[in-house]
Amino acid sequence: NPFNPITKITFCIKANGLYTLKIFNLLGQEVETLFEKDLKPGFFSLDWNAAKSSSGIYFYTLESGNFKDVKKMVLLK
Repeated sequence: NPFNPITKITFCIKANGLYTLKIFNLLGQEVETLFEKDLKPGFFSLDWNAAKSSSGIYFYTLESGNFKDVKKMVLLK
């Protein structure tokens, strides 16, 4: 799934709640918070523009309460 410089992040929410989507680098440092808001169940998609980030491996985390999902992304420039 290498991308340059924009990737689409797609996810499904199954329960109402406050959700946070953050991007981290390989060292575990937070790069960006894409959103933190209340969401209702459904499918969602958003773009992450990594034009200001360097090539490498990144992770995004989707969190709400006890739920946490982590996915890997590869940015190639």
